[in-house]
Amino acid sequence: MPSSILLFVFPQPAAAAPLDPLALTDQPQGTGRQGTETSDCASSDPIDPTHPEFPDPATARIGLGLALAQDKKVIAVDGDGSVLMNFGTLPTIANNPAPNFILLIIDNGSYGSTGDQTTYTGMKTSLADVARACGCDNVVECSAEDTKDAVVKALAGEQMTLIISKCESGNIKVPVIEMDPVVIKDRFMKAVNA
Repeated sequence: MPSSILLFVFPQPAAAAPLDPLALTDQPQGTGRQGTETSDCASSDPIDPTHPEFPDPATARIGLGLALAQDKKVIAVDGDGSVLMNFGTLPTIANNPAPNFILLIIDNGSYGSTGDQTTYTGMKTSLADVARACGCDNVVECSAEDTKDAVVKALAGEQMTLIISKCESGNIKVPVIEMDPVVIKDRFMKAVNA
């Protein structure tokens, strides 16, 4: 497994989903939760996903940009609601492939940050089918329990991968971050340039 990985996360993983992306790396170069970056896993700050400095629509695209700009593996973790509301994300990723980019979509079938309203993936829409229709070549759909294995396999590969982790809806309680947005940006830039 590569020792230099940037992990850029927007959604707070649901309590029902046994997924800890931070456990996938031994010594990540930079880890992020909800758009912030920290120097190591242990100091990662819990962030309120409704906080105005953390625009969910940008997570996958920022991750793609990071992957295109440098050689480190980049894992962007986004939610099904964000991907559905920003449909241009999947064709953008498909048409700008980066072999070091992994997009992990936590598909809990709900808009978790606004009150667990059902998304269309909680009804009839398959994000895996949508991603393939947009031109994404390597799309993996798995259960929450199989997500770690899917990420480890993607990290070992040399192909851009979209992983759609199907899990139960639910949110954990996190405090609102009190950090100044300029400090957040500076920490992010330091982690990216490390």
